[in-house]
Amino acid sequence: MFGRLQADSRALIKEVVQLVYFMRGGVTYEEMMRRTPGERSEISDFIEKRLEDESKKMNPVY
Repeated sequence: MFGRLQADSRALIKEVVQLVYFMRGGVTYEEMMRRTPGERSEISDFIEKRLEDESKKMNPVY
């Protein structure tokens, strides 16, 4: 049980760190930790789509 809890907490921290990195200071680590899983998922999906769309352009803006 504790092993799974530890794995879940590490996955959460990894996800939050990645989101904060791609938000470029728009959201702090603490603010992102307070978001619901649904909110974090929507933000993650948005970032993924944005990166995918930009990678197809001749002059991508990241």
